[in-house]
Amino acid sequence: MTSSRRHQAGRIYRFSWGLLVLGHPLPTFLTAVAATAFFLIARGEIGVSLDAAVIFIVVYFILYSIGAMNDYVDEPLDRRSKRQEKPLVAGDLTRSMALSLWLATGFLGVVAAYHFGLEEAGIAIMLWLLGFSYNFWAKPTGISWLPFMAFYPSLPVLGFVAAGRFTPSLLLAYPIGSLLSLSLNVANTLPDIDRDVEGGVNGFTHKLGTRRALLVLWISLAATMALMALSVWLFGGRPERLAPGLAIGMLLLGIMMADWAVLRSYNSLKRTFYLTAGCALVIGCSWTASLR
Repeated sequence: MTSSRRHQAGRIYRFSWGLLVLGHPLPTFLTAVAATAFFLIARGEIGVSLDAAVIFIVVYFILYSIGAMNDYVDEPLDRRSKRQEKPLVAGDLTRSMALSLWLATGFLGVVAAYHFGLEEAGIAIMLWLLGFSYNFWAKPTGISWLPFMAFYPSLPVLGFVAAGRFTPSLLLAYPIGSLLSLSLNVANTLPDIDRDVEGGVNGFTHKLGTRRALLVLWISLAATMALMALSVWLFGGRPERLAPGLAIGMLLLGIMMADWAVLRSYNSLKRTFYLTAGCALVIGCSWTASLR
């Protein structure tokens, strides 16, 4: 292979990698998996179907749009912090590309949601607007957690509405999921907290500082699991479906606490985010299944 061809292949690789990274692939994928799981729980199905694939696409595109929007808004801060892992800073993508991508994927997510009807498209628009409000308004403020408190509890509602199985008991996801949403917001912010503070960001987690934010995160996760158990007991759910999820959730919580107690590193904070996302996925799905 000639030097020019190697250079061209390298550019294509970096461009393709930038397209993937721009959408924050791991949290986006896990959130889309959670929404798909809620849909399958509502249908009482196990396996892949066209409708399940559409739900995944809806949430993945909406989250990709929000992630691309985040990198677009944060590009000046990321550049000052020399975050070369960010595609805009590394030069793999341009700002105009990021703008086009977050507009296009947001639109496609809403269009895909219309496969199920106007209600589902409306929920998709609401999810996108919550991401917009976080990126352009809430993130640097003391109420950066607020969009999260509406976004994540809306995922089981989206899944059940798309499946035609909505019940009023699902609205419990908002009060019960509020602390879980707070946990996800804190966990998402913690790995970047020092860079954000240097760049002048002073949101909720930044005001707390690392140690107090971790304490809030752990207490919120534990309180969420307690509220889930209480709601199943009070409203006649199926505790045998909730119990395994709570057991896994408590294990993951214990692992993240031990990780920080022993290592106290940047990588610990990254793992804390992944463990929090996994915990939220497991306990969210098991609690939703316990309502049926």
